[in-house]
Amino acid sequence: MRNRTPPQMRRAGRLVPKLMIGAFSFVIVVLAVLWLRVVSQSAPYRQTIVIAGNPTHILSLNAAKTGIILIDVPEETVISAVKGYGAYSIRSLTTLDTIDKHRGSLVSGSISNAFGIPVSWYVAPGDLSSGAGSVEMIRRVFSWGSIVRRISGKLETTIPMPTWIHFVWALRFIPADAVKIIDIQPAIVPLPSPDGGLVMTLDESKLDFLLQNEVYDTGLRAENLTVAVYNTTDVASIGLRASRQLSRLGVQLVFVGNADQTPLTACVLSGTDTAMKSKTAKFIRSYFRCTEAKERSQTGKETGADLVVELGSDYAAQYK
Repeated sequence: MRNRTPPQMRRAGRLVPKLMIGAFSFVIVVLAVLWLRVVSQSAPYRQTIVIAGNPTHILSLNAAKTGIILIDVPEETVISAVKGYGAYSIRSLTTLDTIDKHRGSLVSGSISNAFGIPVSWYVAPGDLSSGAGSVEMIRRVFSWGSIVRRISGKLETTIPMPTWIHFVWALRFIPADAVKIIDIQPAIVPLPSPDGGLVMTLDESKLDFLLQNEVYDTGLRAENLTVAVYNTTDVASIGLRASRQLSRLGVQLVFVGNADQTPLTACVLSGTDTAMKSKTAKFIRSYFRCTEAKERSQTGKETGADLVVELGSDYAAQYK
């Protein structure tokens, strides 16, 4: 006698595949939405990446995906390091960074300080970045395969995975003429060393002349907000160091000096209601790790600046 499947079971049998197809389609849609969010994710201001190696590459990408610059720095170039290390070659700083487990902050912080360019991210030396800087080198570092290397731990970087995917998407298709390679050799000069030899050393004043407006961020510049920078600590020159990096991005500075007040620990940012919602304020909060004042600070009011930055001991610690 032939067995017959009840109608209810036949309907259930047809329903299960439909539910599975619907669930699978839903997952695909969710993943697609997440992917689009990742590849479209970018900071509203210029981001600069230090790719260590021989030479070390400084890659700076404007938020508008234009104004991409690439600078090669010979690894024997001596610069003034942060964290109290003194003057070292970039090759030595890269080694010290690994030995002392700074996870890129020693190299990126020192280059940011010496070049006056706010550095957002660090990529450790690797075979993908070997050789002179070029569009091909950029595409090697930020290839689709680099995502696998990043996940497997074969590529060491401070760039979060979503941001890395964004860079892969943004930089894989850049035309060759979109990248401007800046030659800084005229700013690297031989200086006598204690042992009687010559050391190739970065001349920051010559560098400033070479770079001029090359690292302007079009979005921050267009806001045309005025900024006053105050050093609340007893560590000299940190206001000048911070203002050099801000002006490199095109931020308009109206005052740089010391504050006659109790030293702060964390950086504090205050300003007008409109200015505090700007891209400029967002960059300053992120880069200098500022807390936002609940009300407009009395410091700097006489300057009429839209934004007032009060630097504290947390920021000054890297220059001790």
